[in-house]
Amino acid sequence: MPNFRPEDCYGSCVVIVPDTQQLFEAFAAGMRAVHGKLLVSGIPRITRPRKRKNADNHSGFTVVDPGGNWIRFFRSSGTGGTDAPAVGKLAKALENAVVLSDSKGDNQQAVKILDATLAREQDRAPAVELVEALAYRAELAIRADDTTAAVDALARARAVPLTEAERSELAAHLAGLEDLEAVIGLAP
Repeated sequence: MPNFRPEDCYGSCVVIVPDTQQLFEAFAAGMRAVHGKLLVSGIPRITRPRKRKNADNHSGFTVVDPGGNWIRFFRSSGTGGTDAPAVGKLAKALENAVVLSDSKGDNQQAVKILDATLAREQDRAPAVELVEALAYRAELAIRADDTTAAVDALARARAVPLTEAERSELAAHLAGLEDLEAVIGLAP
């Protein structure tokens, strides 16, 4: 295919696995070893595991391979059930943004939904929801090559006061902040 462009690829498949987090960590370690960081934009790239409301709230992540194929990994229904559905307004907006961006590739609409809800709910949202949403907003900014917005979202996420219980609950998201900081050159 002499005129093939990976960014125009429509290839996709779903892989059902018992543990998306463990598999994500293996892919992420390989990507860091080869590229020196986690690639969250461009081709190839990877998304972090997060629940997908369009997949019965099963946790999943996507790898876009060098050929532009979307390989979607989801936790099998027999391995721990589904994650709890979103409750707060910001959590629901985050779910919608994840579907739009991670599943459909519509980053611009995901940003619009998330920014509008963050503006309304930032002072009312629970700390856990706020950090999750800001971490995802930073990732969306990186996908759009908007370093200023990424730095702002990361700084806002880092500034959210958290209890030890919230830090424990957000461990994967806080690790994700470090990955995003490395992508834009903020990490040591």
